[in-house]
Amino acid sequence: MDIISLMKQLKNLEQEYEKLRLELSQKEYIIQRKGITIKFNGIGDIISLDINDEVSSNPIKDFQEDLKILLKEYQDMVKDNLTGSLKDKFMGGLPFGF
Repeated sequence: MDIISLMKQLKNLEQEYEKLRLELSQKEYIIQRKGITIKFNGIGDIISLDINDEVSSNPIKDFQEDLKILLKEYQDMVKDNLTGSLKDKFMGGLPFGF
């Protein structure tokens, strides 16, 4: 394979990546736990973080653990979403069973 073909393939991959990134950025997800809500898009940007009045009127130590659990769930969802989307987009056509 010559350098021109490799450069064309790289350009195609870049275009596919940007297309996927745009698709994911337009998806929205919401997770909730005990009065705390995180809304985020498919690439992990947090759109909003809401803590209802009942929860927010308490000292942070009272809901700190719930917030940590929710943030961990958010991180896991983002990782799984990105990994799955990238696998589907770039490895889905490979015959190796990835």
